[in-house]
Amino acid sequence: MPSLLIPRRNWRPLLLTGGVSLCRGLDQHGTIIFTRQRCHAGARSETLRRRSILPLVIVSASALGVSSAGTAHHSSAHFDRCHPVTLTGEIDRVAWRNPHVEFVLRSNEGPAYTIIWLNLQQLKRDDVEPNTLRVGDHVEVTGAKQPEDTTRVIALLTAIRRVSDGWTWSRPPQAC
Repeated sequence: MPSLLIPRRNWRPLLLTGGVSLCRGLDQHGTIIFTRQRCHAGARSETLRRRSILPLVIVSASALGVSSAGTAHHSSAHFDRCHPVTLTGEIDRVAWRNPHVEFVLRSNEGPAYTIIWLNLQQLKRDDVEPNTLRVGDHVEVTGAKQPEDTTRVIALLTAIRRVSDGWTWSRPPQAC
């Protein structure tokens, strides 16, 4: 069986083997010998393990990536939930998809706003079906907008009311 000879000054056994039982001893020149053969007198049997940091790096990087993506996606810091706004208008476009259901509301007072609602699973728990809101419905929406209002987006909705038949959806407002 082959032996592995390593000079004493460069001895790094943890990086050389992957969980292999070896005999460790010295030869006549003071060189440490690792071999898979039976241990001779004066040598001792040890199990050396290769310790790789690659799995740790991969797990750490993926955990950081997922947590930062989740935080960025669900950050509500840009919306002023302490001063809710109510818009009334007609639905111009509806997109029932994840990550959030979105619709465009043409306001009677001015420009169109993109309304960001909940995701499909949350709406299903609230008994809201994909055909509940349709293009052309006249609705009243209450939610939070950005202080600068440059993107014309309303999110963190607390209420939607369809004017034609009085259908409503509501959620308690979140704390400021």
